[in-house]
Amino acid sequence: MNGIRRGRYALLVLGAAVAGLVALGGCERESKSDSVPASPKTGGARPAASEQPAPSEDDLAAMREGVRRETGLSAPSSTAGLPANHPPIGGPLPVPPAPRTAQKDYVWDAPADWQSQPPRSAMRRAQYLLPRVAGDAADGELVIFDQRSLSGGGGVEDNLARWRGMMTAADGSPLPPEATTREDFEVNGMRVAMIDVSGRYAPSQMPGMPASDPLDEARMLAAVVQADGQVFYIRATGPAPTMAAHRDGFKAFLSSFRPAP
Repeated sequence: MNGIRRGRYALLVLGAAVAGLVALGGCERESKSDSVPASPKTGGARPAASEQPAPSEDDLAAMREGVRRETGLSAPSSTAGLPANHPPIGGPLPVPPAPRTAQKDYVWDAPADWQSQPPRSAMRRAQYLLPRVAGDAADGELVIFDQRSLSGGGGVEDNLARWRGMMTAADGSPLPPEATTREDFEVNGMRVAMIDVSGRYAPSQMPGMPASDPLDEARMLAAVVQADGQVFYIRATGPAPTMAAHRDGFKAFLSSFRPAP
């Protein structure tokens, strides 16, 4: 009886040992199947797809050149088929522009007889018709530009010199310096430089603007108003008698410039 019991116990121990070996072999196979083989070039773990470096612009250019040599055709660029302003595929993302800081705006009062008109150019901030006086064949015109609409506009002296150059003697020769009257003053904390010059008006042709015929016996009133964070460039031209009638209104107009409430 004791021999039979010892035999059964030995069979149980042997069975448990075999089961353990089978389980251990299965774990080994699972461990081997789950491992990632090393890359033969780097000797380390194979990088994930998201870690692969993007091709450089030089690489893309080399590939396009290879296609061109092989086929005689130009390969599409890295932006072909993409929406406008889309960055090149594989290229760096564009840097977003810095947010614009708030800037003051300004207002003014035009004389009651000046007629506001739609500006003839997107560069003009405003435009007015100055009614002619009896005997003149044309009205005067006043236009306002500002530093923002011109993306700059230049310095005070440069603009005054350019405006003076639009006025010549009757024969087209330059006017002498004494033909120009200049006034410098302040209004509401803003510096104003104003010129008054008479002669033959021969405006320079601006790109995208209709050509203007020269005007004999003309007069120009022009000014640069330097405000806080903004500069206004103002020019009024027309027949001399008409501009003489609007000179006081022009100075009152300049004196009315002020920050918007």
